[in-house]
Amino acid sequence: MKSYSLFFVLFFSTFLFFSCNPDNAREKELLDQIHVLHDIETMPKINSLRKLTEELDSTRTEENSKEISLLKKDLNAADKLMYDWMNNFNWQSDQTPIKERIKYYEKEVETLEVLKLKMNSSMSNATDYLKMNKK
Repeated sequence: MKSYSLFFVLFFSTFLFFSCNPDNAREKELLDQIHVLHDIETMPKINSLRKLTEELDSTRTEENSKEISLLKKDLNAADKLMYDWMNNFNWQSDQTPIKERIKYYEKEVETLEVLKLKMNSSMSNATDYLKMNKK
């Protein structure tokens, strides 16, 4: 009976050590941020971004061609950043040391923050232009 008690105490202690490890909490926090930034704050805007590109095309004239091209360039750059990020993102294996995983996920959060800013900025600029030049 003592061996079962000892096993339980050791198992429970090990479980508590790993589940309460601040590195594990940090990793979960970063993965949650990645989820929010990608799945909630940026990816759902891709269709709107593409629609803005089409709307800009429909308003192109000889006089505004340069401005439309610049606005579309910004929208397309944001779109490309999103797909480049998705193609390059790698879920880190549990075999990778936790410190390396955290460092990788921190970099990915920073990248997504920049992507979010560029996406919001390019969409805002295009929307403002379309509102000011509505016929």
